[in-house]
Amino acid sequence: MIAAAMQKSDGETAKRIIGTVLAYAPLPKVQSRSKNVIKRMHSDKKKQNGHVHFILPRQIGEVEIVSDVPDRAVQQAVEEIRYLSQL
Repeated sequence: MIAAAMQKSDGETAKRIIGTVLAYAPLPKVQSRSKNVIKRMHSDKKKQNGHVHFILPRQIGEVEIVSDVPDRAVQQAVEEIRYLSQL
């Protein structure tokens, strides 16, 4: 979801990944709020040079390490995961 929001991958790749994950089993219930996830993410001791690094899929079998992910993209992804976990 973050990769698609940042135009690192296309929407079709995101749909394929989400569909594959959900085909195995329902997601566990996610109740964390996006603002709490972002707050913890920024206080994570594993940050390098003050940046949180994400491994984002560019396409199936190809990833990119990205450190400039906006909080808004993380917020949207967390809310989407919360929604999917309620199904």
